[in-house]
Amino acid sequence: LEKVKASLNSLITVAPQTSSSLPQTSSSSPQTSSSLPQTSSSLPQTSSSSIKASNTINQSSTHPQHGVEEVTNLNVMKNEVAAETLKISKIYTTGDNDFIELYNPNNFAIDLLAANYRLEKAKTAIDPGIMMRIGNEADGSYPGDTTIPAKGYYLIVRNSATNYYLSRADAIATRTDFNLTGLNQTVYLGVGAISSYEDEDIVDVVGFGSDAIYYLGSAPASKIEDYHFLNRFAYKNNNSLDYNLLLSSDPAAISAWQAENNNENSTTPPSPNNPPPPNNPPPPADDVPPPDDEVPPLPDDEVPPLPDDEVPPLPDDEVPPLPEDELMPESNEDDEFALALKSVMIQKIGVFANDDYIELVNYSNYDIDLASYNFRLEKTKTASDPAIMMRIGDPLDGHYQRGTILEASSTYLIVREGASNRLLEIADAIATRIEFNLSGSDYSIFLGRGPISSGDDEDIVDLVGYGLNALYYLGDSHAQTIPDRYFLERTQTTNNNSLDFSLTYDYFYIDEESGNNPEDFWETQSSEGLKYLWHFDDCYADFAGQVIVGKWACGRKFGYHPGNFSGDLVKGLDMDTFSIGFYHHNDYHWPRIDLSLTNLYGNSFSVSVEPGLVNIGGVIDGANIYTNTDFGDSWNYFTLVVNRPENYWALYSNGQEILRRNFLANLPEMNYFALSGGIGSMSFDEIAIWDRALSQEEIAEILFRDLALGPRSLLKIPPEAELLHHWEFNEYNENLAHDKIGAELLYIDQESWTSRAPNNYAALVNNYAPISVDFSHPLACQDLSLAFWWRNASHPDEGRVRLSLLENDSQENVVGKFGLTLDYNRQSYIFNGGEAILAQGITSLIPNDGSWHHLALVYDSSQYKLKLFVDAENRLTKEQIPFQLGTELIDTLKISSDSQASAIDDLMIFKGVLKDSEIYDIYQETRPNIEP
Repeated sequence: LEKVKASLNSLITVAPQTSSSLPQTSSSSPQTSSSLPQTSSSLPQTSSSSIKASNTINQSSTHPQHGVEEVTNLNVMKNEVAAETLKISKIYTTGDNDFIELYNPNNFAIDLLAANYRLEKAKTAIDPGIMMRIGNEADGSYPGDTTIPAKGYYLIVRNSATNYYLSRADAIATRTDFNLTGLNQTVYLGVGAISSYEDEDIVDVVGFGSDAIYYLGSAPASKIEDYHFLNRFAYKNNNSLDYNLLLSSDPAAISAWQAENNNENSTTPPSPNNPPPPNNPPPPADDVPPPDDEVPPLPDDEVPPLPDDEVPPLPDDEVPPLPEDELMPESNEDDEFALALKSVMIQKIGVFANDDYIELVNYSNYDIDLASYNFRLEKTKTASDPAIMMRIGDPLDGHYQRGTILEASSTYLIVREGASNRLLEIADAIATRIEFNLSGSDYSIFLGRGPISSGDDEDIVDLVGYGLNALYYLGDSHAQTIPDRYFLERTQTTNNNSLDFSLTYDYFYIDEESGNNPEDFWETQSSEGLKYLWHFDDCYADFAGQVIVGKWACGRKFGYHPGNFSGDLVKGLDMDTFSIGFYHHNDYHWPRIDLSLTNLYGNSFSVSVEPGLVNIGGVIDGANIYTNTDFGDSWNYFTLVVNRPENYWALYSNGQEILRRNFLANLPEMNYFALSGGIGSMSFDEIAIWDRALSQEEIAEILFRDLALGPRSLLKIPPEAELLHHWEFNEYNENLAHDKIGAELLYIDQESWTSRAPNNYAALVNNYAPISVDFSHPLACQDLSLAFWWRNASHPDEGRVRLSLLENDSQENVVGKFGLTLDYNRQSYIFNGGEAILAQGITSLIPNDGSWHHLALVYDSSQYKLKLFVDAENRLTKEQIPFQLGTELIDTLKISSDSQASAIDDLMIFKGVLKDSEIYDIYQETRPNIEP
């Protein structure tokens, strides 16, 4: 069955969005909780709030709405037989009993797997998410096979549904994404990956709920009420006209509906918004009868009316008591209490491993019951409609071992289920929804008092966006990316995420599996009086300069071309007594360091250092001073110390004093700091400023300990390798090589098989027959490992292979992210869009022979190291900056040659870092006993 394209796309409508603004918040300094590491700060009054989106999705409709008369051809031809596309006939969304039923209008059966049918869904995102790729074992099981009979149906049921539905299922969906709400969603049926509402692979679309953004025809179908299913009764390519609501035939659903609607005699209600069609609706134009209804609709005159209220009143003895007086103030306090409700804010966000948590703070003088006032947390990355994380007080969303009251001037800690014991033991609430996770970065977290449907919903109370690509945030910019073992903490309330939050190191984190404290791996040194500290560990943070591998992690290159470093000294700097220290590395033929401190009034103090010369400006005896300075090729440590009470300033290089002068100068407070590499460039790392004068002994101690000043983020535990794909290439005489782990198929030309040993085969890589595959699950990770066998099959001529993992970016560019180019004379590595030579000629790492050799390429982002292993021996190591996690996806494997043939075997792709011992084990286990 060929892919369906077409006029169907022009029927999908995109609803527009609106905008508004958040209410202001109030503030007073609260008591801090002992639940998490604390930092001290005073909280000033708030300023006006605003939300800004860092990127915008165009949600205006680019296609006119059409009726069925404008659909000219929904058929495709193959072998002279016209095949109607399959239809979505039913959708059910109550509880965990989600199901979708498909209908085949053709006179012949269709294999859904062979035709590549899949279901995807969206709420606001342009690119829908996968619900099920029918036939893919990673997405479900198939008790009814994958064939839909002629004029028949195919029922797909969520795996957590009751036996009533599971026993009737043709397929059971196991992906967590196979879940639906009855409101404002869109379900796509397609014959390939769907990237947008205009995708040519879409064959049917159902949008339901009045605010659904994508739908067919003039309007979406109605909201799916509990215990009802959306039932197709017409085929007009108009969701609002093709579907009605009918009550499920599940006895449990019927009983539940009757109980909730206080109508014991009713069995089949109509939809509140759509009256049922006649008993025998007319068939569609192609004379295909409509799908059977689970419960036939009653005639109009027999339809019982709905009760006046959808929710019947509770009996008197079940009416919950009102909150106590301090929770529900008298009317004369209403205005003040309304402000108090707006003073609940997000205080902390933690995201490391499974230790996701959010701490709320109450800046008011009232105790507030978060459940009674409908507080909830929602999140989004790219969608305009955030997803629910927790509705506080709802038993479906969590456990509340310490109740739901947030006391005055106190905090309330919500922890993810599955977090470490040290958090679970101190949590006020434990979140059980799978959506309460914050893996990665670039999230926008909303605190609201009701359902939040957009970034400007009136129910929003607070918002925190963090990470470079956060979609929504307060103020003029987002908060920082949260590194591992750090948490984001509020330090003020200016309604500006970039100013209100700072990073705090979590010294109390414990690795429960190993029993080790982070200090065993993340040792840093402290120093009294440290007032400002800049690390460049976040390689993609918004600093000037060029990213380099620094002294500790990432560093920056500053100078005329890459740009200069500048930092605001928000607390000022008293120039009577201070110290400045930083690491520098020479990468220019005439190195120079330019350092300056300035203020708003034009005052300045500067130091310039180059080989043999120091220039001081801003003091009485400022001048050119000739002295020995150290600009070696390794990392060096420069320190400036000013001590006016003792009447001197001094310069130190690697702990040794190189210059000291007395002076009498009245230096004013400075507010800005700048550092540069002069007309060339210099590499820098760890810039620190103290509000006191360091002694020479203290500087020497900092260098002797050879530890970064803390807190900082440096992961010294490389992630363990997880095997994602493994091709053994033993399918001789077939055209496909099977992936033992990830189910990805490689097409192998029939002439591209070769023998490695008896009953052991390999693939030839010829320049006319490249091998490639697009991953069904793209890789998003910073640590990667490749392992494979390679042979120069053209020996003594030059056989070559280029094995690369690629990213197809948003501009349709193909970027090499990770891989190797090999022949016996030259070996090159591919990394993060670049390619460089590892060795060539007499330094070649591979023997010039026709034997098999085992290659492994490993990147460890925690050490910034790229390693090449040949026959299980580490032959070369290079420093490399890691990928920018969350923005780059590896989605393609390509194996090719631009020279003569070579051969590969036992290709493995890992997420994470292979250890030396693991590479040796792979080498031994995949090495045949006999080789030609």
